[in-house]
Amino acid sequence: MLTNISEDLMSLSIELKIPILVVVQSNRSGVNKDSEETPDLENIKDSDGIAANATKVLAIKQKVSDNILQLSVKKHRDGKTGQTLLYQFDFDTGNFTYIPSNDDGLEPKQRKEKINKIKKEYKDDEDVF
Repeated sequence: MLTNISEDLMSLSIELKIPILVVVQSNRSGVNKDSEETPDLENIKDSDGIAANATKVLAIKQKVSDNILQLSVKKHRDGKTGQTLLYQFDFDTGNFTYIPSNDDGLEPKQRKEKINKIKKEYKDDEDVF
């Protein structure tokens, strides 16, 4: 059933020439609290068809203790997969701030300066990065 819906949504996206965003939840095996990894394609609840029909699949995991959202590219038909982006999330204001990673093209000194700026914005003195 969900496979038919995802196929129809893909057709509609092509026909209208607009992106359609579909949000799905992970099955139980994708919610491993001990793991630092985001869920994979096989962890999409109830249907492999959703992952098969999608052009892009992004997985999101929240690191509650650090107020960090981890966004991973699990599928990208037109680009690179496997990238992981980290964002500091301020629950009070709803603001997201990108946290530079080792593959962001920044020099180590620039990355450290950017991280320190983010930590200063959030008044975070702990070394969580």
